Amino acid sequence: MVKSLFRRLSFRQARNTVLIAIGLSLVVASFDLLYDALRRREELVNTATELAAVVRSAAAIAAYELDAEFADEVISGLFVFDPIVAVSVTDDFGRVLAKRERVIAETIPRWLVTELLGEPRQLELPLIADGQARRPRAFHSGIMRITVDPMPVAESLLTRIGSLTFGTLLSNLLFGMILTLMFQRMVTRPILIVARDLARLQPEDSGAIGAQRLTVPKGQERSEIGFLVERTNEWLARYRAVLKQRDAFMLDLVAARQRAEDLSRSKSQFLATISHELRTPLNAIIGFSQIISEDSPKHGPLAVHADFADEIHASGQHLLTIINDILDLSNLESGRMEPQPELLEVRPLVESCARLIGAQVDGAGLSLSLDLDPDAPRMFADPRCVKQIAMHLLSNAVKFTPQGGRIVLGSRRVTAGVAIFVTDTGIGIHPSDTTRIFQPFWQAAPVLSRRHEGTGLGLTIVKTLVDLHGGRVEVDSEPGSGTTLTVVFPDEGAGVLPAASVTEPAAVH
Repeated sequence: MVKSLFRRLSFRQARNTVLIAIGLSLVVASFDLLYDALRRREELVNTATELAAVVRSAAAIAAYELDAEFADEVISGLFVFDPIVAVSVTDDFGRVLAKRERVIAETIPRWLVTELLGEPRQLELPLIADGQARRPRAFHSGIMRITVDPMPVAESLLTRIGSLTFGTLLSNLLFGMILTLMFQRMVTRPILIVARDLARLQPEDSGAIGAQRLTVPKGQERSEIGFLVERTNEWLARYRAVLKQRDAFMLDLVAARQRAEDLSRSKSQFLATISHELRTPLNAIIGFSQIISEDSPKHGPLAVHADFADEIHASGQHLLTIINDILDLSNLESGRMEPQPELLEVRPLVESCARLIGAQVDGAGLSLSLDLDPDAPRMFADPRCVKQIAMHLLSNAVKFTPQGGRIVLGSRRVTAGVAIFVTDTGIGIHPSDTTRIFQPFWQAAPVLSRRHEGTGLGLTIVKTLVDLHGGRVEVDSEPGSGTTLTVVFPDEGAGVLPAASVTEPAAVH
């Protein structure tokens, strides 16, 4: 209960106000007491001087007549003033006629008395006897010495300081209690009411948040708390409208996604159907054109028929390749192509790809060499997918390498896996295009001005197939300096095993 009270805003606000009030009160009281101490220091000497002036004439007569008893009676009257602690009367020859002293108990440190009212002071007053019958003229008859000690005045001053401090603390304590009650009623209680209203708002029920309104505490309609509650209610209403818009947007988004998925499935089905329908006549065109080319005479007026048949056959093969790429991409996007991984020897697979691409390499006037790591491990991958990846990389290298260039197909061990790479001395790739080359149908040159055939799907298929195996594709290229494309298949448990044996490399082109 006490800890809860100390944590409340009303108590902290009242505490801060009281501390400030106490501090200001003590500062004001300190200046007042300092002024009082300076005033009392002056009054101390002035009062002693005035008292001495009263008895000065009588002391002068006692000194003149050398009446010690009278002198003692005269100075005894000065001790009614507490700060006077010693008085003596001497005649004109320096003999002490009367002397009185009293001891004052030092109830407070002397250094504090000195700081407040100064050191004890000694007054020396010359005694001048007035002219009488026996003394026709005034003359010097002796000296009266008075010692004034500010200790009694300091005691009363410190008593006043203690009373003032206690009164200040007590009055400010009462002031703090009153402030606490006022802040409790005017600040803390309304805030707690608003907090309870806020606690009723359940974040799980987003639809009900804007429908509810906070209650303005009684008497706070025109205060800052009432203004805050009204602004909060306005925010809740706007929040509810935003939630409604979000819900409507989410419904539209779900519907749009469903439509997109339906369109994607329709597109994939359409491409599969068209590809199947195109393959049948293409196979006939390719087959019959090959027969016509083989049966046509190579010389004479009918030799042109063989050239026409060769063009038809090449165009058919190119069109079939494009249809196969589109169908493969469609199958990959629709999820109908799932890799069937198995343990593979890298060397036979790479050599097989080199033999398949050999005719294209020779026809383009290029050279192909193999760079196989004899310690390359076996990989865990789908052989059909790996061969398709390698053939796409090799086809790209043949396509973009000028006549007389070189192509290297190889494999090597990498951290936790095995890599297959293709390096060429072709035109290279600009650094800004190294990520765009994997986008479907992307071409570095415009369609009407490019010099190389293709649909721009080869590297897209490569990237998709590698991702399905959990691998990655690395590109190292500079314009005019060639390109190296590396496909890395990672180690996934038993996915990469040491090579069982090493065979001699096959002949290269």
